Amino acid sequence: MIEKNEAQIIKNWAYFEPPLLTVVSITYNHEKYISDALDGMLMQKTDFPFEIIVHDDCSTDSTATILKDYAKKYPTIIKLILQKENQYSKGIKPMTLAFDKALGNYLAISDGDDYWIDPNKLQIQLDEMRKVENCQMCFHSAIDIYEDNSRKNKITTKQANGNKLFTTSEIIKGGGGFCPTASLMFKKEVVENLPQWYKKAPFGDYFLQVFGSLKGGALYIDRPMSVYRKNTLGSWSRTMQDINMREKMFEKLMVSLDDMDNSLNKQFYSEIMKIKSDQYLDWSLVYLENNYFVKFDQTINKSYNLAEKKSKKLLLSFYLRKFPLLLQSIRKLILRMKAATAG
Repeated sequence: MIEKNEAQIIKNWAYFEPPLLTVVSITYNHEKYISDALDGMLMQKTDFPFEIIVHDDCSTDSTATILKDYAKKYPTIIKLILQKENQYSKGIKPMTLAFDKALGNYLAISDGDDYWIDPNKLQIQLDEMRKVENCQMCFHSAIDIYEDNSRKNKITTKQANGNKLFTTSEIIKGGGGFCPTASLMFKKEVVENLPQWYKKAPFGDYFLQVFGSLKGGALYIDRPMSVYRKNTLGSWSRTMQDINMREKMFEKLMVSLDDMDNSLNKQFYSEIMKIKSDQYLDWSLVYLENNYFVKFDQTINKSYNLAEKKSKKLLLSFYLRKFPLLLQSIRKLILRMKAATAG
């Protein structure tokens, strides 16, 4: 826990209430990480008031106890939603529950196992957003840290040299990894106008990015101000190593992409079909790696038929689909070569 008390945090605020911005954090079994997340939020230096809403989805470890300690020290800033039953398992998005409680006109997001490293993050993002007409969303680059030491830490999602306004088309084609979740800031009206099907979408932040960019684009700030922990216990990246879980999420994603296409009146049909093709390709390779050769063949065909422009990876996978063992060997060779180059 940081040493600053509540009075020291709010002393630079131009006014006290209501909060201009709400930080929303979703946590579940993050006892090892939640202090870093909260400290990154509380160290923010702003000239505007902000609040922090933390939704704990019935953690079974000591996460809730840690949250209560923070809320006791920062009662004006930190507000807790402590569930007695896990909402995610019921198909309810914890993020939407937290959004409903937010008082700020702006929203910033950070999961309980990620954290912010720049004390000026919120001020920078808000100031830069206000400079761009109709801009309702912004994001920045992040640092990926591999908790299991499987890879070297590195700056990711550097999308441009300098700040840049991206179009909705670019956000869609970039996929969910284009904008780090802990970097996202929106105007609240974005979440107030989300379509009903959003509540059932498996990857909420991706669709949030798309709808956030519709009115005035998505502003990228070329500055790494957050850390994304990968392969932590209970993290999304670790959960998605389970092939059965990934398969369920993939099926839901395809439905949600079609829902988004209909909500946008086919305006971005080409971009959405590209994403669907890319997703089918990635999923077909998961089947290949796990020796599900029939499913691999079926899925790679879907990817090929959806793609307007065929990448080299897609063409190679498609034309060698009847020779899965050969394709496996080629992929392993390519991965070894990349690993050697990176080392």
